[in-house]
Order: sequence, then structure tokens, then C-alpha cells
Amino acid sequence: MHPHRTPVRRGLAALVLSFALVAGLAGGVRADVDPLWDHYKVYEVTPNPGFAVPITLIDQFGITSHNTQYLDMFANPVEKRHGTTVSPIHDPRLHYMWWKIEPEVVLNRDIIAVNQFGEQSLHIDRAIYLLNPANKNLPIGAPLPDANHYKCYSCSGPPVIQPVTLIDQFYGRQAQVFAPRFFCTPVAKIFAGTEHPIRNPNQHYTVYDIDPGTPIWQAGPIQDQFIAVPQVQLTFDRLLVVPTEKVIPTPAAPSTWGRVKSQYR
Repeated sequence: MHPHRTPVRRGLAALVLSFALVAGLAGGVRADVDPLWDHYKVYEVTPNPGFAVPITLIDQFGITSHNTQYLDMFANPVEKRHGTTVSPIHDPRLHYMWWKIEPEVVLNRDIIAVNQFGEQSLHIDRAIYLLNPANKNLPIGAPLPDANHYKCYSCSGPPVIQPVTLIDQFYGRQAQVFAPRFFCTPVAKIFAGTEHPIRNPNQHYTVYDIDPGTPIWQAGPIQDQFIAVPQVQLTFDRLLVVPTEKVIPTPAAPSTWGRVKSQYR
């Protein structure tokens, strides 16, 4: 008998598996992102209604206090077609109102974002927006969607340069996807003494620049937890919101798997 043969084989198999995992990560892994997470196309809003209130935001990176300033943008769910992959709209009711917040608290963190465009290293800079779940074209006072709020940080990373087709309730068009502009994390929001918890802690979004569309659309009424607006004007659609898995890299060292370990902890 050879009592050490089986352990040696198991050790060799584990080593081969670990090398395979590392090789896979280095070769443009795509995340197993939940296909029910919708994409969004983001429009500029004019005029910009103001609403100044103190809020507390709690996400995976910490607790920060802010004041809201004004409504800057509005996000519509959108069908995205990228090559042969079609990502349909699953929840046409859920929209997002983009509120500018201050102060812009600096984070200064590096992450790895993985989505339909592949794997990207992103540097997260500072908190810029709060995203509130919102209604559109429903009676004022209708129940709001029970969904994640988001804190969106400015970010930088390599450009994607991918063509897509985007179809929402207003129109469909071709668009070119450029560099990442924001990274959005699920956030618990405390407003007026009430905490609105995170509904899905894994659901992140990377927001990319796209070449702007030209139509101007009238939309309304729109409503979130802060305000109800009978009608707004939506102008250029400049951003695409893409469902994303987030990986926090760990230093590669003899006692760790480095980036592999970060995905499984």
C-alpha cells in the first residue's frame, strides 16, 4: 500500500485548480450577474428642483453624513443589446432620481468590477450622488418601489469602447460606451429619523459615459421619497448603468490567494 498517494494527488489537484482560477481571472472573467438586475439609461433633468435636507448614508465603506442639494438626473430602465446578448427590462416601474449631495466625502479605494463588459480595475474617488427609487407616470401618492437606494461615487478606469443598442419607453438608439464615470453601492438611508435598509447588498452598478442622444422629452409626474414633480424635461441621455459584481483585491502574498481569495471570502 502507498498511504501517501491519495493526499499527494489531492494536493496536486488543489494546486492545479488554484492555478486555473488565477489564469481565469487574468483572462477577462465575466461575473455571474443576476440577469434580473435591470440596466438604466440616465437623462439630464431641467430645471433642477432643489430639496435640501440632512441624510445619513451607510454602505459597505462606512457611514457618512450629507445634505441633499438638487435633482440632477433621472434614470429610466432600458433594454440593452450588446452583440448577441439581450438584457430586457424586468421591472418597468422602478426608476431612480439622482440627487446631488454634499459634502463630497472622499473614499479613495480601488476595486475590481466585473460585468458584461468584462473585468475592470476601478479607482473610486468620492461620493457624488444619492439615488432614490422613484415612480414615473403614476398618480402622485402611489406607493414607491421597494428597492435599493444607492450612493454613487465618481470613479476612473479604462474605457470600454463597445457599441450597444438601447431601447427605453421613449426611443431606441445606437450608443457607444466609453469610460466608467460612477460606481454605485447599495446604501441604507436615514432620513427624518427613519432608516430605509438595503434590500440587496450584492447588487452594484457601474455607470459609463455614452455618446449623448439629442431628443428632449417631457416626463411626469415623477416622485420619490423627497418630492413629487408634476412634469420635468429630460434632455440628453449621457450615461448607461450596468449591473456589476464587485471584487475587493487583496495583496498577493505566500499566505493568500491574492485576488482569487478576494472573490471567495
